[in-house]
Amino acid sequence: MTAADSTPNVNPSTDEESAGILIEAQEALVQGRLVESIDCFSRVLEKNPSHQMALFSRGTAFLRNGQFDQAHADFNQVLSTHPRKEKILCARGNVYMVQENFEKALEDFNKALDYNPQYATAYLNRAIVFDRLGESELAEEDREVGMRIQKQMSHAYLETQGIVFQQTPN
Repeated sequence: MTAADSTPNVNPSTDEESAGILIEAQEALVQGRLVESIDCFSRVLEKNPSHQMALFSRGTAFLRNGQFDQAHADFNQVLSTHPRKEKILCARGNVYMVQENFEKALEDFNKALDYNPQYATAYLNRAIVFDRLGESELAEEDREVGMRIQKQMSHAYLETQGIVFQQTPN
């Protein structure tokens, strides 16, 4: 057995056909062709039921298509093997939020922030829940933190692309 054989592979590589289907599925999702996207992701999952990207993306398509039970199932399957994925927790929190299960939504957004306190999306989504619960001060605090983190991340990314920001003197 080689070292490569003993390395666990959470998301095994797919064959060329599956890779092509994934591209089609992502394109359909981005363009809002949700039924087509769900069908394509399902075809990938028939070949590889634990494909994390296909599960997450199909869950996103289900959410956008109003199929909340199916979205929950896909997000829960990803979380069963990767419980500390803040992106998946936020996605599932969004399902709860749309279903007006604000307590469960807050649980998922809070867990996401426990795992990654710099995850802007969790702050911004939690702000929406706080707004709906009438907690405007908490909502505003989360919005400010989320926006500040997003701005920092944007600046950091642009700097990696060679764009440097000058500090203005006080």
